[in-house]
Amino acid sequence: MPGHPPSPSDLFAAAICALEGLTDAGLSHLGPSTPPIPQPRDSNPSQAAAVEICFLADRPETYEGESGELFSRILSQGLRLLDDQVLRMTLADVENRASTLQQQAKLFIALGEAASQFILQSSDDLLTLRGRLHPVTAASSTSTAWVLCTDHPADMVRDPSIKANCWKDLLVGMQHLGLRPPPAR
Repeated sequence: MPGHPPSPSDLFAAAICALEGLTDAGLSHLGPSTPPIPQPRDSNPSQAAAVEICFLADRPETYEGESGELFSRILSQGLRLLDDQVLRMTLADVENRASTLQQQAKLFIALGEAASQFILQSSDDLLTLRGRLHPVTAASSTSTAWVLCTDHPADMVRDPSIKANCWKDLLVGMQHLGLRPPPAR
């Protein structure tokens, strides 16, 4: 309104329009020099923000040593995801299955048989559970969580021949998330 000072939201909107105008006029170099730095997500499972994938393993050592190095390569080179796009949990991190499923993840990946049986409340072995998405609804929720079961990184360190099966499982998860696999080498 004429005669009234602009509100903070009016000033913000004007600034956005001005910056967009700089880009439209080919003067984007006059705008901000660097994009905002994304803030890292909290790795505390009870306070985590929405993430692409929540990994669930049976023990903390999963993410350490040789097993952790393999997990990191799978994450960065295979899935092409950053650490802040995933949540790493262990069975020791969670109070119960329902608290795990309350995480706002697009996909839960259970690493190994123990984590798979826990999250799916199943006694089936990993060979039976792997390779497909399992819809799961927590008792305290009406939304469906999707669970993918695959090999534990420690098992792949001990027996590298099972890496191919894990990769096939992860391709199912990538398709679910709309991610493209990296080009074949």
